Amino acid sequence: MKKMKKVLFVLLITFCLGKEFCVAAPIGKLRFFTDPSCWTCHQVEKEVQDFSRKHRLSFEKVSLFEKDAIDRIKKLEGEYRVSVREVPVLEVEGVAVIQGDDIPRQLQALWENEQEMSPGKKDKTASAFQMRAGTVAAAGLIDGLNPCAFAAIIFLVLYLLAAQRKDRIPAAAGGFCLGVFTAYFVMGLGFRSLLVLIPFRDSARNIFHLLLALMLFGLALWSFYDAFLSFKHKKITLRLPDKWKQSINSLIIRNSKSRYLFPASFLAGLIVSCIELVCTGQIYLPVIAALVRDGKASGFAYLFLYNIFFILPLIIVGILAYLGLKEDLFRRFFSRSMAPIKVALGVLFIILGLILLN
Repeated sequence: MKKMKKVLFVLLITFCLGKEFCVAAPIGKLRFFTDPSCWTCHQVEKEVQDFSRKHRLSFEKVSLFEKDAIDRIKKLEGEYRVSVREVPVLEVEGVAVIQGDDIPRQLQALWENEQEMSPGKKDKTASAFQMRAGTVAAAGLIDGLNPCAFAAIIFLVLYLLAAQRKDRIPAAAGGFCLGVFTAYFVMGLGFRSLLVLIPFRDSARNIFHLLLALMLFGLALWSFYDAFLSFKHKKITLRLPDKWKQSINSLIIRNSKSRYLFPASFLAGLIVSCIELVCTGQIYLPVIAALVRDGKASGFAYLFLYNIFFILPLIIVGILAYLGLKEDLFRRFFSRSMAPIKVALGVLFIILGLILLN
């Protein structure tokens, strides 16, 4: 059991720090001149902003109602030898000026043709970090081993084993896992939509990422402190309040007696996930923020991947319980794994903080 824990811990850290963890991204500047009363301008602006996030380009928005906007447009006409006749207008700094509702297609063509997106050559070894699928999966897995998330399913399985209702484990654990997955996936979509829709300027976004990173570094120190306490005294401080845990346990006991066990367990998973989000959201929100920053939150794939790995430990526990793993082994594993899990959480907090600062 000790060897298995050490191997698991090493794999988790290696998974996070592997060579696919980050990639270089070119940095450039897009300057978008727009008429606030123009509906087409708003549509084009959204596509250009998505493009800038995806490729880590600086984005500046300039309203044509601003005092010197027209003078700046005239200056661009001279610098790039173009005649501006349509709005919106996009300056790809040092490269070109493009205009009209065809800006997104022309911008993509510039990028695909490997045009220079900033003065000088593109630096393919720049130090801007982006989230990769392996990192997202590792974050979900470590979050799934978080005591906040893991304790509820273990309590559910132990209750069914103690009540000698092994035949009900598949329905109870399956419904619970599906409920957790559904709740976290939907909440992830909500977080993503909120972060995408907030009209951050570059300075405001940088401040937001800085504050989030500082919070993560603080959580990392707290997790390392908890790892020490767990190793020495078998206790932790960064966890759900006891009253909340008692409410979760009461809900699971009540629902596990239901005649319609699968839907009852699904409902329990939904409710428990909302309660636990205060604890598990410490990882989930920064991951989504990093994905939005890198332009990778436009689809469902990364959120789906994160949540599949988040519920993977819960699925494994349910399978092992059904196959006959004894109750005392669950308790011992949960108790002895606390310190390495807390160390892994601390390392993950530091990694996410560094990603948001780059």
